[in-house]
Amino acid sequence: DPAAAPQRPSNLTVWQRPPGMGIPVGTHPEDIAPTPRPIALEVIYRLHPIHGCPTKVSSQPLEEDVADWGHGLIGVPDAWKKATGKGVKVAVLDTGGDHEHRDLKGQILVSKDFTGSRSGPSDVNGHGTHCAGIILAAKNSTGMVGVAPDAKLIIGKVLGDSGSGGSNGIAKGIDWAVEQGADVISMSLGGPSPDDLTRDAIRRAVAKGVIVVCAACNDGPRDHGTHFVLWRL
Repeated sequence: DPAAAPQRPSNLTVWQRPPGMGIPVGTHPEDIAPTPRPIALEVIYRLHPIHGCPTKVSSQPLEEDVADWGHGLIGVPDAWKKATGKGVKVAVLDTGGDHEHRDLKGQILVSKDFTGSRSGPSDVNGHGTHCAGIILAAKNSTGMVGVAPDAKLIIGKVLGDSGSGGSNGIAKGIDWAVEQGADVISMSLGGPSPDDLTRDAIRRAVAKGVIVVCAACNDGPRDHGTHFVLWRL
């Protein structure tokens, strides 16, 4: 008798796995058996989505007369009274970087491609340049200024021109960034499952005192996210 069947609470969130994982949209969590740990050695990563990006960029000088809301939100102006990133090396592992960008070209120490792209470490996609600019765009009286404008940039292209890349290249990029003396590694990317290759590379970096910053929970199943890089690290 359907009426006699137990009713699930109406406030339970409908759960959805990422495409290709074999579980229909709308499947309830209680109906899903525990997912076994993946045995594949290669996890395919993709870009971390950018939310709230401006649709128009001004060509007028902005640094001196416009307070960036993001800087104010995290207290950057107060932090600048003590430090602006001088002596710090930040590795951005992403889609590469624009080596001729007016806010970045003076900041770049070294770059390397791990994707086999025809464009080498140059950024055809644009995402890596965007992320690097947030971190350390130069203070040059034009455009915006980065959170740490006096830091130096290490560019590791671990995501190809389409915005995706494998865990093998990402792990190699992490190890390479550590070899280059990175103090901080930033990775605005995510994958569909826990990944031993990337996790182990992060552990090696952390063991050497490197701060590793990763995107988290902006994609995938509701309330779960697909960015498992640091999951149970």
